This record gives sequence, C-alpha cells and structure tokens, in this order.
Amino acid sequence: MSFDSTLQVIKDKVFWEEIPERAIAHIIPQTKPEHIAALVATLNRYTPAIMRDDAGDMADERYRMTTTVNMILDGLSYPVEPLLLQSLPSAIPHTQKWILRLIATRNYLPAYAAILALLSATKSKSVRQKCHETLTALGF
Repeated sequence: MSFDSTLQVIKDKVFWEEIPERAIAHIIPQTKPEHIAALVATLNRYTPAIMRDDAGDMADERYRMTTTVNMILDGLSYPVEPLLLQSLPSAIPHTQKWILRLIATRNYLPAYAAILALLSATKSKSVRQKCHETLTALGF
C-alpha cells in the first residue's frame, strides 16, 4: 500500500474514532521527507470555520489526528524539524501552534529565525503567545 493510500486509511479510522496503531506502524517506514507536508495538511483541514459550530466531534477528531501525526513523526529516523518549519508560514494558527510545541519539545534551536518571522507576520494573538513561549523554552 502506498503512503497516500495508508494516509487515507488513517484519516478514515481517525474519523471513526480510532487511533490506528497498525496503520501508523505501516506508514512510518513509507514516510519520506517529502511526505511531511502532507501530514501537516491533514491538520490544516481543521480550520476555524469547520471548528466554529462543532459540538465536540471535530475537536475530538482533531485531537486523534494530532496524536496520530505525532506518533508518525516520533517513529521517523530523520530530523523533521526543518521540514515542519517549511510549513509554518502557510499553516493555520492551530497547526502553527502544534509545530511550535514540537519545536520547543524537541529543543530545536535553529528554529529561532523562523519563529521570529512568524511572530512578526502573524495576526493571531494565540500564535504570537506560543511564539514567545517557544522562544522562552528554547532559552532565547
């Protein structure tokens, strides 16, 4: 099964309230650096417009998908931080904050310039706050 097919299986299972551990184990060795943007895109689908009138189901699904993507990234044998930073400017605010949390957790110091660029470009108060928190966590 290809990366795209496996990712679709994962999306379907997440929709049906499952964190698909077998599919995650299957996709990890398939995930090449060029696939990181597709993983970020799965999180970008949970836009504020979709989440606005949510009774909780979409928030639960977003949580499951975020957990799933974290599990995939944790299983990779190469550094994903530079690839995540490439997606940072175009991501939705929720995904930007997720990327910033990963950068802080992984103590990825080379993210400094990208975080400053996002800080000056974003209009989102919560993203600016997360930029400050990330810079502090990184020791800047």
